[in-house]
Amino acid sequence: MENIAELFKSQKLFFASGHTYAVSWRHEQLTKLKRMLQDNTDAILDCLFDDLRKPAYEAYTSEIGVVLAEIDHALKNLAKWTKPQKIHTPLINTPSTGMHYAVPYGSVLIIGPWNYPVLLLLQPLVASLAAGNCAVLKPSEHAQTTGKFLYKIIKETFSPEVVSCFLGDAQKTVNAIEYGRPDKVFFTGGTTTGQKVMTQCAVHLIPVVLELGGCCPCIVEADAEIEVSARRVIWGKFFNAGQTCIAPNNCYVHSSIIDDFMNALCRIINEFYGSNPKQSPNYARIINENHYERIRALYASTDLKPVKGGDFDRNDYYISPTIFRVEPGVSNPFTEEIFGPILPVIIYENIDNILTEIGRQSKPLAVYLFTKSKELIKQVRIKTVSGNFCVNSTLQMMLCNELPFGGIGQSGIGRYHGRAGFENLSYRRAEFKKPFNPDFRSFMYPPYKIPLGFVRKVFSLLMK
Repeated sequence: MENIAELFKSQKLFFASGHTYAVSWRHEQLTKLKRMLQDNTDAILDCLFDDLRKPAYEAYTSEIGVVLAEIDHALKNLAKWTKPQKIHTPLINTPSTGMHYAVPYGSVLIIGPWNYPVLLLLQPLVASLAAGNCAVLKPSEHAQTTGKFLYKIIKETFSPEVVSCFLGDAQKTVNAIEYGRPDKVFFTGGTTTGQKVMTQCAVHLIPVVLELGGCCPCIVEADAEIEVSARRVIWGKFFNAGQTCIAPNNCYVHSSIIDDFMNALCRIINEFYGSNPKQSPNYARIINENHYERIRALYASTDLKPVKGGDFDRNDYYISPTIFRVEPGVSNPFTEEIFGPILPVIIYENIDNILTEIGRQSKPLAVYLFTKSKELIKQVRIKTVSGNFCVNSTLQMMLCNELPFGGIGQSGIGRYHGRAGFENLSYRRAEFKKPFNPDFRSFMYPPYKIPLGFVRKVFSLLMK
């Protein structure tokens, strides 16, 4: 407790010096982070393989490469993001000037998850440093190899008063909030834990960003291109063995194309991972025994038989890409977030019924729609509520630096990526300035001598 408290204390003292306000300082820290990743890429890929059996291609493109691109984007745009914004001041304040500018919070606690232990710890760090904050990082204790290595290289790269890192269980995180009193907390993880983090922060009025999860629905309409749609659904679902917060959870497919679509799904799994995905170098594993058993129990809870997959190996934490077909009139047994390699394909006739069903569920992180119809896109956009809306694609929206990303309701609070992250980890400070003279005493100060009737006539003009 004392060490964590001292860690935040040292960062707050450094922040108070004002060094972090300089754009040059922010450039220096982001460049250090970039060099750290570039110098340790191979070692990080090995760590991710050890923790999740994550294929090197997936690991680089979804973790290291994305963070490097985020750094480059921030470096390119920092001068523009930090530039004060002048505003018009009304006639009543003449002469005066007004502006607002982004101000860092101070020391930010960033709590990372296990499923993307590099990306989801370091991408918020990019936003934090770009905004001029110091940061304390808490990697997930479940991705132990990656967490320990990140701890090591962060310690070697940064001064502790700028960026620091600590390891430990959930209680360490509780202590960090309770005794460190960070100026802002950025949490990525499950909804239940996110609620606990928010509750604890609320006691001390610490602002939070919560990047959570949810049951992301995927709708495939009758006019969708079957082959392309199936390929993108399979890729989005089974990337990282389904352990992705924005992976499609339930896939609703129009009855007129269901047979062709199911055939395409099964064929594409074979194309991606071979007839035995366990032997594929392109297929990841479940993170640990607890999550393996959770998914297995979910699988066992239904009487439905899988159309594809259904293979398990506890010793390897392996669960094959598994697809269920849910016929009309059959209750969908997978109503909660699956967060694993199981895809229920639910047959529908009427899109309105599906939109009503989605509306009854908690607000998801993303809604996916495959269609050529502009009218349907507009309908789904209006009739669903989600953090993100994606048409004819799945995970690729994560590769757009300037698309704000985040949830709503139970799927999260706050946005980041690109400028959205910069704005989220800073706040807008307003500045208003007047000269000492002239000073219009008769209009502004007591005793008020101007008739109220006259004031009521001219006040709206003076506010322009």
